[in-house]
Amino acid sequence: MTAFIKKISGREMLNDRISRAPGTMLRLVSLAINTDTQDLLPSVLALTIDSGWALSLELRPTEELEPIASMILTAMSWMICPPHRQRYKLTLATQRGLIRSIRNDELVDWIAHVITRLGLSYSARENRDIS
Repeated sequence: MTAFIKKISGREMLNDRISRAPGTMLRLVSLAINTDTQDLLPSVLALTIDSGWALSLELRPTEELEPIASMILTAMSWMICPPHRQRYKLTLATQRGLIRSIRNDELVDWIAHVITRLGLSYSARENRDIS
């Protein structure tokens, strides 16, 4: 998880940060979470939300947002409820940190942005089919 934080928050080129790091590394983050590392979850979640914003704002209108949104939202759910056998209980401090990250890093606004963009892309497809 520390590698994810360093990679995403580093001073690398934005295109490199957007294109490869979140998708590849997010798949591995849930495997690194345990009782000793869960204090990093709020930072990881905040950086994931930031990456979601960066990815969605960099896309051209013709590019699909759905796969990116699905990847990010799935990874976020894996952070909180891991899909593997290693279970852990989030401490109260971690829960508060996650809620703070969700609020401060505008997760709800990003989801609204995704829904709006998906709605527009589906409308555009329907209009093309009618023509």
